[in-house]
Amino acid sequence: MKSRGWVLASLVVIALATGSVRRELSECVVSETASVARDNPEWYRKAVALEHRSAGARYVMIGDSLTERLPREIAAEIFNRKQPLNAGIGGDTLANLNWRISRLDIRRARVVTFLGGVNDIAQHAASPEYTARGIGSAVRKLRESAPEAQIFLIALLPTGLEASSVTEKIRQTNDSLRRCQWDNHVHFLDLSDYLTAGPSPVPQILMPDKIHLSREGYLRILPALKRALSSYL
Repeated sequence: MKSRGWVLASLVVIALATGSVRRELSECVVSETASVARDNPEWYRKAVALEHRSAGARYVMIGDSLTERLPREIAAEIFNRKQPLNAGIGGDTLANLNWRISRLDIRRARVVTFLGGVNDIAQHAASPEYTARGIGSAVRKLRESAPEAQIFLIALLPTGLEASSVTEKIRQTNDSLRRCQWDNHVHFLDLSDYLTAGPSPVPQILMPDKIHLSREGYLRILPALKRALSSYL
């Protein structure tokens, strides 16, 4: 009887642990958040153009202005001299990115990078919980749209701001994403240490307006990105 009781207790522990993992997966990946197009004709034209260009793309970068502004030659260096599709649009929130991801034809993609969420926090005062759910929703859509791709989820970058609610929300969002139980196609990549030391703001030479990277800033994170992606190119 004691042996049977021990087995039952063990099964309860395993069930609880499994339920915890499932809840974590549900919160991180299965979350469904807003998916909204911007009411801007120029933005819409750009989004449609990217839809057309995405057909058959093997290497794709998706995000907001931090992705859009990445110099073309640095992007090619990151992807080992392969030119990726840059599907970044400045000003996009996670709702905009979720809308666009669903319309990209990236079923043949081998490698996809995703960086988004800072506009939600910095411009729309979104909470870390909302931001993490929006990013999780984007990752889920990417897994559905590009089932064979390796997805590199880039942590929200630190800013050039002194300690503020924005920097604290970025830290909390990244902590949530780091705890997620991603599957083996999703790689969480935190580049913070390449831009700043600890809680210090990013130096102006790397982030002149305190949000966007300079060319020097992109060069700082290039080696880490190149090293992370190299096995899948």
